[in-house]
Amino acid sequence: SSLPGPSHREHIDQETRPQAAHPLLAAVIMVGVCWILSTLVCLASLSTMAAGKGGSSGSGGSGSSTTCAQDGTDYAYSESVSGSARTITTNHCPNHPNYNLNPNIAVASSTTYTLPASPTFVGSSTDSTTASANIDLSQQGGVVGVFFSAAMLYSPYGGPSYGQVTSWTTSATYAEGNTFDQCGCHGSSTTSASYHCHVPPSCLLQQLGQSSSSHSPQVGWAFDGFPVYGPRGPGGVMMQTCTETGGTYGTDVCTDACGGYYKDDDSIDGFVYRYYTLGDYNDGTSCDLPGCASPTSDYYPNTPVCYRGCCPSGVSCHSSIPSCPSSGTSDGYTSSYSASVPTINGMSLE
Repeated sequence: SSLPGPSHREHIDQETRPQAAHPLLAAVIMVGVCWILSTLVCLASLSTMAAGKGGSSGSGGSGSSTTCAQDGTDYAYSESVSGSARTITTNHCPNHPNYNLNPNIAVASSTTYTLPASPTFVGSSTDSTTASANIDLSQQGGVVGVFFSAAMLYSPYGGPSYGQVTSWTTSATYAEGNTFDQCGCHGSSTTSASYHCHVPPSCLLQQLGQSSSSHSPQVGWAFDGFPVYGPRGPGGVMMQTCTETGGTYGTDVCTDACGGYYKDDDSIDGFVYRYYTLGDYNDGTSCDLPGCASPTSDYYPNTPVCYRGCCPSGVSCHSSIPSCPSSGTSDGYTSSYSASVPTINGMSLE
């Protein structure tokens, strides 16, 4: 969905797809795609992939690339924590079926990321605007985090064709939603790892037991070290920005303009802040036209458009995460927090 950002230039993330097809043609294609996927692979694969990691045949070496299996069996993802660093190793082949609705494909490439195991929060707990955020992602191309499914987390930025993200109509979801597969993701390259999501990851949510009455499970990590969740917040509320709901940030259950939520009472997790993937989702085996799992404007920005973390001293962070400023920071975790590798609804990530 984007041109290469200042990070991981070995992952060329510029979209090579043409503009979206005529709506009638898109509708015909999507009906066929969703029926085929739901009847042939989706139901079987969603249950088996949730149970464990697949084989390693999709691991691409340096200077080479391998196409990921479309049934999810090439999946590779693991985490470890040592001192102040969380290390993620993955080949970016998703643990669920994927389908190509643009000219690009899911490509395997063994990749390692390091992020803070004990993140640092920049600013005040009541900061809610994009201007007050430490990291602007409105023109950030490429990967900004990783889902437990091995898919990349992308910001709402869709590339220079659409320009800086300022609203839903300038977002990748608006421009490319009819190319998201049944899991809410797609590729942006034929030669480099790029399978990514701009919206809630429907298949992963299904694997992790998402329900309509409870808080979403954690679905991944942002590169500043804070957790990423599905679309539901406390009490199962479908999270939206406070700007959209008219609520008061810090009082009402709604996110800041970044798509994040400050709550430091251990009722959600051991962090003081976390991000949400905002918008509708499905069961991962079917989709509605014109595209699979493509949220509407009331759930903008869908994925984080800014970050409130930084890179603490002693951690070699992803290049998109700057060093922490000399003032205005606080611990991004509570006193009860102990850094570890999570197990989410039976999915072990070690």
